[in-house]
Parts: sequence; C-alpha cells; structure tokens
Amino acid sequence: MNLLETIGTRVRHLPRIRRFDAFWRLVRPFYDRLILRSAAGQGLSRRMNGMDDILLARFLQVSSDE
Repeated sequence: MNLLETIGTRVRHLPRIRRFDAFWRLVRPFYDRLILRSAAGQGLSRRMNGMDDILLARFLQVSSDE
C-alpha cells in the first residue's frame, strides 16, 4: 500500500467517522481517482496471503472496506 492509501484507510476507519456511509459514498470516487493517479500508470502493488506480490492494472478499481 502506498502512503495515500494507508492514510485514507486509517481515516476511513476512525471510530467517530467510519459509520458515515453517505459521506464515504460521496468521497469514494475522488479517493479512487487520487489513488490511481498516485500509481502513475504503473498499477497498484498488493501482497496476497502475506507472501505473493501482485501488480493490479491501473484501470482496475480497488475497493477495500476492511
């Protein structure tokens, strides 16, 4: 995960604001675009099962609410 994703995930899961679903639905498209731009056309790196690194294509939308 890059720094923007880490910060975004932590903010999203703060106890006082994590249940504002309407707000997060509004913000999500902007967040997704920002993350994809930060990937600079190279894709998003992910570690699967704590072992395997994979590179997600730039055009894939990555969503994680966990």
